Amino acid sequence: MKNKVQKIQFAVLLTFLGLNYAWASPGDTLVYYAFDRAPIELDENSINAGQATYYAHVGLPKRKEKFHKVYGILEYGCFPERPCVKWDTSSSLYITHLELPDKNLPKRSKNGRYKRTKERPNWDGKIGPRYYELLTWITPFGSNRHADDDFRASFSFDLTDFSSILRDSVEVAFRLGGFYGFGTEGLEVTVSFHFIEGTPAREAISVEPLRWGWKLRSPDYPGRPADQHSGTFFGHGIYEKTRVEKYLAESSLTDKEKDDKRRQWKLLNEEVFLKQETLVYKRNRKTSSVRLRIVQWGSGAHNQNDTPCMEFCPGTRTIYYNGRQLLGRKRIWRGDCGLTATYPQAGTWPFDRAGWCPGDLVIPDEYDFFVSTGKEFDITLSMQPFYLDPAQKKTPRYQITGNVIQYGKPAFGRDVAVDDVKAPNDVYWYRRLNPICGGPIIVLKNNGTERLNTVDIRYGIVRGGQETVWSKTQWRGRLGFMEKKVVEIDGLLDWKGGPGRFEVHVSNPNGREDQYPLNNVYRTNYVPPPSYAESKLKIKLKTNFSPKENWMNVKRYGVKRPIYERKDFDINKKVEEAIKLKRDACYIFTFSDEGPTPGRYKDIKEARKYGDGLFHWYRALDGKGSLEIENEDVNLGFNTVFEPDFGSRLTHYFTIEKEGPEDEDDDDDDDDDDDEDEDEDEEEEVEGGETE
Repeated sequence: MKNKVQKIQFAVLLTFLGLNYAWASPGDTLVYYAFDRAPIELDENSINAGQATYYAHVGLPKRKEKFHKVYGILEYGCFPERPCVKWDTSSSLYITHLELPDKNLPKRSKNGRYKRTKERPNWDGKIGPRYYELLTWITPFGSNRHADDDFRASFSFDLTDFSSILRDSVEVAFRLGGFYGFGTEGLEVTVSFHFIEGTPAREAISVEPLRWGWKLRSPDYPGRPADQHSGTFFGHGIYEKTRVEKYLAESSLTDKEKDDKRRQWKLLNEEVFLKQETLVYKRNRKTSSVRLRIVQWGSGAHNQNDTPCMEFCPGTRTIYYNGRQLLGRKRIWRGDCGLTATYPQAGTWPFDRAGWCPGDLVIPDEYDFFVSTGKEFDITLSMQPFYLDPAQKKTPRYQITGNVIQYGKPAFGRDVAVDDVKAPNDVYWYRRLNPICGGPIIVLKNNGTERLNTVDIRYGIVRGGQETVWSKTQWRGRLGFMEKKVVEIDGLLDWKGGPGRFEVHVSNPNGREDQYPLNNVYRTNYVPPPSYAESKLKIKLKTNFSPKENWMNVKRYGVKRPIYERKDFDINKKVEEAIKLKRDACYIFTFSDEGPTPGRYKDIKEARKYGDGLFHWYRALDGKGSLEIENEDVNLGFNTVFEPDFGSRLTHYFTIEKEGPEDEDDDDDDDDDDDEDEDEDEEEEVEGGETE
C-alpha cells in the first residue's frame, strides 16, 4: 500500500477523524496511514485457517524528531458486497522494523539486510523479525450487519509508550481472527498514526515485550503471533486429582485410556499453567521510570455448573516489582459491556466478561514506578489458580500480552494537561455520553512530578463571528505523576444554535505557572441535543415480560431530585406519561434495564447483573418492548424513538425551546437547587396512565 502522509495544522486537526487534541500555539500533527479503507476478509488458506493478516509498509518520522504524544485511530465498517464478521473475534495490530537487529534473526546478508522467511511473518519465533503488539480489539458480533447498513465505527488509542519504535520504516500487520464465513466475511479497516509535535513529558527509551510467552504456549493455538513476539501467556488451570478421578470413574474409557488422560492433564498443568513467574530486565543507564503495560482477557467457558470459567468469571492478578513491592492487584473483569459504544449487536454483546467486551478495545492496565538506581529490575506476575474441567474439550484460558517501557527523566515539575474531553464531543467512542446540554466532562492529566492539588479551568462555546463567553471554575484534588482524573464541570452552557466547537483551557497548576502550556487547550466538535417544542412531552413505553428490570426518570440538570421517576411497571403494558417541563432548561431522561446474569454464573458477585434492553435475542421469551419520546402536539417538535436492544442504560439529554415571553413563574431559573426542588411541583407536572 502506498504510504500516505498528511501534515495538519492545529486548526484543521480539530475535525480530523475525531482526534480533537489541539495546541494553544501553532504546532503540527503528522498523520500516517497504514491502511486506508482496506478490505480485510477471512481466508481459509492462511497459515492459521479462519484468520486474516494484512500488511503495509509505512515510513514514520525519524528517530531524532520529538513528539509530545502519539495516537492511533482505528476505523472500521462493513465493506461493499460483504457482510461484517459474524463473531466476536480477537484482532491485533502489530509493527516490526524489518532491518533492525534482533537476536532471533539470521545473520546479515551481503547487502547488510536481514533475510526474511517465506511466510510473513514467521510466527514460530525461531527466525524472523520481532513483532510488537500495539492494539488488541474484539470485533462486534456482526451477523446483523451488512454493507447496506452503512455501519462505521471508530476508536482512538494512545501509542505514546511505543514512540521509541514507531520510527523510520516499519511493517504494520493487522490480524483479524474469525471462525466461519471464509471468503465472505470481513471488515473495511482504516488505521492511522498521529504524531503531535512537541516535548514529551518523559522520553521513551525502549520497549520490551513480556517474555513468559516463550516458555508457556497453548496446545490449542500452537502458532499465533502473540505467543512469541508479544509475550502471550495462555493459562489453562491446575490439575486437581479428586475432580479428575471422579470424572474418570464415571466414564466408559478403558484403563489404558484413563492412564493416558491422567498423564495428559498432569502434563498440561506442569508445563502450561503459570501460577507465578518473575521476569528480569536490564535497566538502561538513562532510565528514571518504568511503565508496565498489560493487556489481559479471558476466553472460553466450561460446561460444568460448579467449575470456574475464564470468559464469564473474574480472576485476581497480582503484580510485584523489585522483589515483593506491590505494584497492583486487579480482578480481571469488565462490568460495563452493556454500556459500550457499539450497539446494537448480534450475539451476547451485553454480557459482562473477563477483561473485554465485544465491539470494543481491550483496555490496557498501566503501572508506573521509578527505578533510578541499579542495573536490573524485576517484575513478578501471580494469577489466582483455576481448574481444569476434564469433560471440556477446549480448555478456557487467559491471554496476556504486554510490554515494559523504560523512560528517561520527566521533563517538567509542573505540567497539567487536558488529556481528553468526553462531552461535548461528536466522536463515535463517546456516543453514549453525547450530545449533552449540561456541564462538560473533561480528563485532566498530571505530566509533572509535582503532585497536583489545584487547577484553574476556563471553558466556553466558540462560534464564528461571535465573542466567546467564557466560564471559569477551579478543580481541587490530588493527582500524582502521570495520573488522570475525570472531571465533571458543574456549569450550564448554551449548546443551541447548531453544530459548533467547544474549547477548554487549564492553567496555574497549584497556583503557579505551567512549565509546558502547549497541552493546556483542548477543542472538540459537537452537535446540540434535541430541543423539543414548549408543550407537554409524552414518554411512551411498551414493557416486555420482564418489567421489574426497568426504571426511568427525568431530572432537570443541576437538581438532584427527579421531576418524574417510576419503576413499578406491569408485564406487557403500554405506559404513557405526559410531562410539562419548565421551558428553556436542560433535562436528562434515563431509562435503565438490569437483570440477573443468565445461566450458571449468577452466584458471582461481579457478574450478578447485566442489561439486555427492551429486547435481546438471548431472552426472546421476554418479548420486545419499545420506548419513545414525542411532543404532545407533533407539529411543534419531533419524536425520538430509542433502539430497544440498548444494553444496560439509555441517557438522553434534551432542552425545551422557549416560544414566547416567559411567565412570571419562570423568573427563578437562577435559584439554587433547594429552591428549585420546592418549586418543581408547581412548574412541572406529570400526567400518566396505562393502556392495554
